[in-house]
Amino acid sequence: MLFFLLLALFGPALAPYTENNQSSPPREAPSTAYPFGTDYLGRDVFSRVILGARSIFLTAGVGTLIAVVIGTFVGLFIGYQGGLLDEVVGRFIDAFLALPALLVALVILGIIKNVDFAPGSWQAAVADQSVLIVIALVYVPIVARVVRSSTLDIKTREFVQAAQIRGEARLYIIFREIFPSVVPALVVEASLRFSYAIFLVASLGFLGVGASPPTPDWGLMVSENRGGLYQLAPWALNFPALAIAVLVIGVNLMSDGVKRVFQKSG
Repeated sequence: MLFFLLLALFGPALAPYTENNQSSPPREAPSTAYPFGTDYLGRDVFSRVILGARSIFLTAGVGTLIAVVIGTFVGLFIGYQGGLLDEVVGRFIDAFLALPALLVALVILGIIKNVDFAPGSWQAAVADQSVLIVIALVYVPIVARVVRSSTLDIKTREFVQAAQIRGEARLYIIFREIFPSVVPALVVEASLRFSYAIFLVASLGFLGVGASPPTPDWGLMVSENRGGLYQLAPWALNFPALAIAVLVIGVNLMSDGVKRVFQKSG
């Protein structure tokens, strides 16, 4: 996890070539000059894998952050409010979670990309970040459900009831009494959502509805080099696919570690 984070931060200084440099021989096998070989256009796969780390971290990371912030607010308020609001929103969340995340993402992307926005408008700027917005929308209900579940348990505890008896304001109770107790579950859920977001970004790139060529998106690189090209230059597909797998596994292991830390502290 830390290794890929460093690549995302310092990738442009570490990559020996630019992402779209085509001065290298096409389909060159891995060598000292090209550790991961070159693709069908003669672009250095090693450099593109390094430079692609920043894109996937920014898209998946910012999308997850937005989902966590919005989902936390929604989960806290409906969990604390209870009653009809909790029932209505809770059933809506359950219905949303019954759909596969990738299917929901494809539907939302299709809607965004099929709407004609005026060039330079704020809607067009939003559409340019469609994958980030999709990640946020897909994971808000999941985060909200986790926070709501924790809130329903915590709001019945004595320290929350004592604050209610003192006449504290609702916002004070939610953010000063309940929220600190929700943080452990929220941190674990956020790290888990981040791993799923990475895989979702790569999946959308692979399907051709995420990043556009010639962006060094790992999923897009896998898509570009599959089929007949894989027989000619398998390294152009294997290395970005390996990067996706290692990063997702690393984030999941980090999530498990965070969970164990909070369990021991609890």
